[in-house]
Formats: sequence, structure tokens, C-alpha cells
Amino acid sequence: MGSIKPNDSEQEILKTIDVKKSLNDTLALSINYFNLGVLYKNKRLYLQSLDALKNSLQFATQINYADMQRSATNEIADLYEQLGNYKQSLIYLKKHAAIKTSGNSTIDELQAKYEIKQREDQVLQQQFEITKRNYWMAGICVFTLLMFFTGFFYYKQNKLKQRNMAMQAIIAAEESERQRIARDLHDSVSQIISAAKINLSVIGSELLFINEEQRTRFEKAINLVDYGFKEVRTISHNMMPWALHKTGLAKVIKQFIENIKNNNIAINFFCQGFDSPFDDTIEIILYRVLQESVNNVMKHAHADRVDISLIRSDENISLTIEDNGIGFDTTNPDIFKGMGLNNLMSRINFLKGRVEFDSHPNRGTLVSIYIPLTNKPL
Repeated sequence: MGSIKPNDSEQEILKTIDVKKSLNDTLALSINYFNLGVLYKNKRLYLQSLDALKNSLQFATQINYADMQRSATNEIADLYEQLGNYKQSLIYLKKHAAIKTSGNSTIDELQAKYEIKQREDQVLQQQFEITKRNYWMAGICVFTLLMFFTGFFYYKQNKLKQRNMAMQAIIAAEESERQRIARDLHDSVSQIISAAKINLSVIGSELLFINEEQRTRFEKAINLVDYGFKEVRTISHNMMPWALHKTGLAKVIKQFIENIKNNNIAINFFCQGFDSPFDDTIEIILYRVLQESVNNVMKHAHADRVDISLIRSDENISLTIEDNGIGFDTTNPDIFKGMGLNNLMSRINFLKGRVEFDSHPNRGTLVSIYIPLTNKPL
């Protein structure tokens, strides 16, 4: 202690001093200022050397580092002597003589403490590097997970979009096929039956019937042809409601109910918000869902009353079909297969709506459908 290491230089010592100041390492500052003072002394930079040695003495005094105080005062006294200031040299020589060497704080012990401190600093630096590396690894892992979940989210969105596109294509294909069949029935079969009726009427006006019974049978045949003509038109209309795009869903449903009503069942219909055309896809799906539901009631429910409510607000559409029939067990999955309810639910799911069934044996059935208007199909 008190000598300069061969590899030490002014810049290296000054850099070390800046680091130790930030760490408030008094022991290291005392040693490094002493080495800097000796370096300046050897270069004959006496004023700089004097300033550095006094700093060393100040820090050594703070920690009661007696050996460093003796070394610093001795070097300072020697400097003042070389500068010709014998008075100050004598003062520092007296200080040097007055400092007692501490038996417990020897230079070797302080050097050992200094080296331990240096090693601790190295360990802390290594720990900092390890912690920084761990944070980087954690950040990379979090980023990777985030990218994975983002990719998974977009994958699910893409699958949902593809599924909706497929459903839309299926619906479009079904409606196209219905339209083709309905057009064939309307334009071909109904015209053939109409022509047959006209020809039969002409033949009937030209025939001489043997008796009234023969005339009655002939008129009954014409009536059957006329009935068949009306049935073909009704089936054609139900398969493809031509008025849907012109008059709106409410009138089309009323016409559908008018076509199927009979003396065995009363159908009550309330509608709000569909007096004019709305959205083709939504209206067609609602019409098909209502058709399916009413047909199920008439085939399976043995009901004598059906209440239908169709309401459109700014936020959603609600459709309810309630009957007083025999009902069914909603926990039985076979029921949904046999009554075409899966197809009904898939159409509503396409519109991002929901279907609820409330039914019990011998207590009727309530089908509730809700479709949000703010969340249309992709």
C-alpha cells in the first residue's frame, strides 16, 4: 500500500475514482488518491500530487486508516520540502509522528478488505448480468407466448370466418336450389295444370253427359285439377317467397300462415319492425327458421294453438314460437336430430344469435330466438 502498480495510469486511476465515488467506497478512494498523488509526484507535477495526497489523507482520516494517514502525511511533508515550504513540511512531519499505528487496522488487513470489496463488486456485477439475462429470457418467453396466443386468436378468427363463409355458401346454395325448384313448379308444372284445366273445361262444354252424375264426376275432376294447381302455387310460394324482397317479412309470414291454417289449429301472429324489407340474409333465415318451427308444431306437437311473436328493435331481433302441445324432453339429444333443430340452431349461430328451448312433456313448447343487430356475420 502506498506504491503505484506498474500497470496503473492516470486515466485508469481517475476512472476508478469516479466509479468508487458513485459507490461511496471511502477505503478505495483513499488508496486510489494516494496512488494518483505518487504518480503525479514521479512526474514532478507537485501541485496536482499535493491535491491528490490531501484527498487521500482526508478519506483515510474519515475511516481512521492510520497507516494510510502516515504514508500520506509523509509524502505531503516530502513534497512541501521539495517545494521549499519548510514550515508546512514540518507541520506534516509532526502530524506523521503524532499518528499512531493501529494494531487492528494494518495495511495488510485494509488491503485484504479492499480486495474483498473488489471481489464483492465483481460478484454483484455478475449477479446483475445474470439478472439482466434472466429478464431478457423472461421477456423473450412472454413475447413468444404473446405471439403464440395472438396467432392462435387469429387462427380461431380465421376458422370462424371460414365456417361462416361455408355456412353462407350452404344457405345461398339451398336458397338457389329452392328458387330453381319453385320456379320450375311455378313456370312449368302450374302452367301445365292450368292448360289441362282449360282444356278440360273446353271438353266439358262440348260433351253431352249421359246423366247428372257423370257431369258431377267431370266437374269434380276439374276441381281436383284446380286444387292441384293451387297446391303447386302454395308449395312454390313457401319454397321461395317471391314477395320477401318487395313487401317485407311480415306480409310473407302472414301469407305462409294463411296457406297452412286449418280448423284443427289456431295460429296467432304478432310482428313489429318488419313492415318493409330489411336484410335479405337475416329475413330469409328467419323465414326458414319460422317455417321449420311451425312445421314441427303441426307434425309433432298435437297442439291446437300457436302464438308467434317477431319483434325488431335497434339492438336485436326476437322471435318466439309457443304452442300448447305435448312438449318434449329437451335433455334427449335424439329429439334434436329427429326434428331438424340442429339445422335451425346452425342458421341462428351463423347470425351470432342464440336459441333457447323451454319444453316439458304435456306442457307445451316455447322456442325463443335472439339475434343481435350490432354483431352481424363475418
